[in-house]
Amino acid sequence: MLNYEVRRDSQIIGRGQIEPPFQIGRQNKDELDLRPVCVSTRGDMRRLIVVKIVDVGMPRQAVNVSLQDGKISVASLMPLPCEVRLGPQADQGNSAAPNTPEADQEVTLFFQNGISVHIQPSESAENLGEYVSLAQFRTQGQLYEREQSLLDVSPEIQADAVNLIKSALRLYSEVPGSPNFFTSVATTVRKLIEVDRVAILQREKDEWIPTTELADAASPDETIAVDGSTVGRRFSRTLIQRVLASRETQIVELSGRVEFSMMGVQRAVASPIFDDAGEVLAILYADKSLGYQDQPISLLQASLVDIVASAISNAMLRQRDAEFRTTTGQFFSKSVLDRLSKQKDLLEGRDAEVSILFCDIRGFSRIAYQVGPTETIGWINDVLTSLSECILDQDGVVVDYVGDAVMAMFGAPEPQEDHASRACRAALEMIRRVPELNTRHQSLTTDFKLGIGINSGIARVGNTGSRIKFKYGPLGTTVNMASRVESITKKFGVSCIFTESTRALLSQAFLSRRLSRIRVVGIPEPVDIYQLMPEENEDLQSLCSRYEQALQLFEAQNFTEAIAQFANVKKCWDTDTPSKLMLKRCVDAMNSSQPFDAVFNLLSK
Repeated sequence: MLNYEVRRDSQIIGRGQIEPPFQIGRQNKDELDLRPVCVSTRGDMRRLIVVKIVDVGMPRQAVNVSLQDGKISVASLMPLPCEVRLGPQADQGNSAAPNTPEADQEVTLFFQNGISVHIQPSESAENLGEYVSLAQFRTQGQLYEREQSLLDVSPEIQADAVNLIKSALRLYSEVPGSPNFFTSVATTVRKLIEVDRVAILQREKDEWIPTTELADAASPDETIAVDGSTVGRRFSRTLIQRVLASRETQIVELSGRVEFSMMGVQRAVASPIFDDAGEVLAILYADKSLGYQDQPISLLQASLVDIVASAISNAMLRQRDAEFRTTTGQFFSKSVLDRLSKQKDLLEGRDAEVSILFCDIRGFSRIAYQVGPTETIGWINDVLTSLSECILDQDGVVVDYVGDAVMAMFGAPEPQEDHASRACRAALEMIRRVPELNTRHQSLTTDFKLGIGINSGIARVGNTGSRIKFKYGPLGTTVNMASRVESITKKFGVSCIFTESTRALLSQAFLSRRLSRIRVVGIPEPVDIYQLMPEENEDLQSLCSRYEQALQLFEAQNFTEAIAQFANVKKCWDTDTPSKLMLKRCVDAMNSSQPFDAVFNLLSK
């Protein structure tokens, strides 16, 4: 592969790479759609087109260039088309015959129309451009020009610098979701550092491609690919790789010489744009084409590009955080959401010890039938909002709403050692809010109640929704048991029941009583269930104690004593449904001819 640089009267008009052998000349008739300087692959021979067809001072096939044993060979195809200078590029002179069979590793061809073509092997060009990081730039204090303190320059220059900085900082308030965000960025950068092209590059597979590109109408929009085809003006792969490796802003000055990875560009600056994980998400890239305002990129300008890239990163992080909070904010409390925004890997699927809470509104169907859909929606929204606040106040997750029920989870996504206690505290607060909600909606109902079931254990937690609709929650037997327990509250006529696995994990004492040992449909292992008492007082403590004594008698098959105890409990607490239920079980057990089973088998959901 050979590098070429084409000049007209010492002004660079094109540069690139081309694979030998090839011809140099003006356009052919079938190449009018190709704008010089460019490579044509039409026909049998690859051609470097340096002038238009109307420039008759150069033949269509002027010289043939090939590479032999690492040396460049130039052969004339027409009488005296050019002079050939061997060695490093310089002014015309010290020429060799154009039909020299083997030339030096570098040659320059001078044509009569003021066109010169400098050619050298691509491997010689590795270090032609001078690259420097922004940090090195600041340390050196100079790069092709001496940097001055703003205190040493005129008030006009100071004002310009301040305005440039303000323009860069203004991007921090831009919203990246708006359609004009990146165009605004590109426009700002062009003003800041006086370049003719700005682009936002993003990775697509193994390539970095421009998702936004803004260039002068007069700037070159064509160059030559490695395979000789005409393509859009390319971006420096070397500069991109240096940005990725260093993770900081890089500047390159080419000093007017050919550089293998930058075609048609005299200087460039690129800065990384980071995502929330600290990875390079995109690259802010700006360059000056050959002949465009031949002024070096200053330290101030490079620093401003760095500021703009930082502003883009900041804006994109803010947008992602806002989108994340919009998507997930309805499920999590603010404190949990704040932690998740910094540690999103907590939302990945995993096994976790959690407490699951199901809460059902008793009497919903009756109320909905009586008042109609319009008032029902307003009422149910208010009730579910109040219940959800109880969950969020304990940093729980509102997993889902199903009709007149709400499902919650504690212990994930962030681990909570006291997740069982949090679930119980949320349940108690829900029960305490019922009278207030009945009063608020007394024109609709004054007697709706809640049924709450809580179970703890290992569940698979993660996005249980879809790629279209996010729903963070649990799956597994732990969830199924919690749902069954909530249904059992109807059977026992109580507001809240939790399982023995929840009781074992409680980090604080809650007044409760063991109701029974049960077996539910779909889960063969029996479990003990407990009623979470709505408040603590001596009367309820006595109820719990006397009920559990009677339950022990029942399980010991002392049915006569058990009946007497449950009857006394029912007499003292006439509305106690569990005592009434156990009285019936005692009588049924006494009269049954089947083997006794203390487990209460609940065969329906």
